[in-house]
Amino acid sequence: MLLGVSRNTFLPCLYHLWGTFLLKCFTKTLISFYDFN
Repeated sequence: MLLGVSRNTFLPCLYHLWGTFLLKCFTKTLISFYDFN
């Protein structure tokens, strides 16, 4: 029971962190690309 609850809270948190990390990398790449041009 406890494992299921911790997984239900852990996975969305992990996905959220990963999503923000990818978004930051994506915007940083876009900004550097536009600065290069």
